[in-house]
Amino acid sequence: MYRLGLRLSLRGGREALIRLLLTTAAVAVGVAILLAVLADFHAFQVTNNRPSWESTQGAPVSRQSGSAAPAELWNYSNDIFKGQTIERLDIAALGPKAPVPPGISRLPASGQYYASPALAALIRSTPRDQLGDRFPGHQVGTIGQQALAGPDELAIFVGSTPAKLSALRGTVQVTKIATSIATQVWKGYFRDAYVVGALAFLFPILILIGTATRLAAARREECYAALRLVGATSRQISVISSVDAVVSALFGSVLGIAIFILLQPALADTAITSVRYFASEVTPTARGYAGVLVAVPAASAIASLLSLRRVRISPLGVSRRVTPPAPKAWRVIPLLAGIVLFIAGLQLTTPKSIGLAAFPGLLVI
Repeated sequence: MYRLGLRLSLRGGREALIRLLLTTAAVAVGVAILLAVLADFHAFQVTNNRPSWESTQGAPVSRQSGSAAPAELWNYSNDIFKGQTIERLDIAALGPKAPVPPGISRLPASGQYYASPALAALIRSTPRDQLGDRFPGHQVGTIGQQALAGPDELAIFVGSTPAKLSALRGTVQVTKIATSIATQVWKGYFRDAYVVGALAFLFPILILIGTATRLAAARREECYAALRLVGATSRQISVISSVDAVVSALFGSVLGIAIFILLQPALADTAITSVRYFASEVTPTARGYAGVLVAVPAASAIASLLSLRRVRISPLGVSRRVTPPAPKAWRVIPLLAGIVLFIAGLQLTTPKSIGLAAFPGLLVI
């Protein structure tokens, strides 16, 4: 039955080929959008779960000046250039085993600095007397992705001497660099809005995939009824239908993955939360790809089986019930309820809720 199902799907004539292509295209569109949603959400999670070296706490220099533990002096500050914030860390080692901030391989010596790629490019393109003179010394490397929230972040680690930093206000002595996640007031709001917004995308996508598969299966009912007339059992018809649905859904899933990979660079350039993500983080991960390749064909097979309820009655049951009954008026109730919930949610929305009260109505619609 499996071989027969494959043959009917791939070599069933012109009509079968057109049906296969249309279903594949519909599934591919849904899969590409689904992967884009998963990729953006993954990038959001990675960015917000980044260990915050900026949250490192230290002690006043005078309190631990005689400590034998590996330590260094920190002076963290912010600078402004044309409305852009530059995170600046002046640092001086107090021993050979001083902790190293993330994103660099070793501490900069006095007269050296590490700059983020965005800041390094900005320094090169700006006259030195406007920006470069703010940072003494010369650049010896770039700050890696581990220390940055995004590719546009402006940050710099400037090497100094203990004597110079000790004289600056705000300098602390650090023995351990923070690895905890930064607490941000807006993180929870964005996370909730992102999850609900993703669900708002997923529901139409699932409906698109399910409808495309069920329509294609409905068009094959006559063929399956003919097979019933020549002795095929209901179970055999189900197997053939499932194989057909899985083939088109699998082709669509692979094509959708290819479309997403082509569009991924453009997706990485978007800023969903006002911060542009690193391109390597805008990915649904290997589990996301595997889940799509398994879940979409499985959902298509289930939708195909549900659409063949009439074929299972009898070989002639299709001809007797080929015209489905007209939709009933009750089908409009969920739409009306969703509109009411959406309007009520908008009325309850406050600046702090960022519209969360309106999302249930949107999902119902």
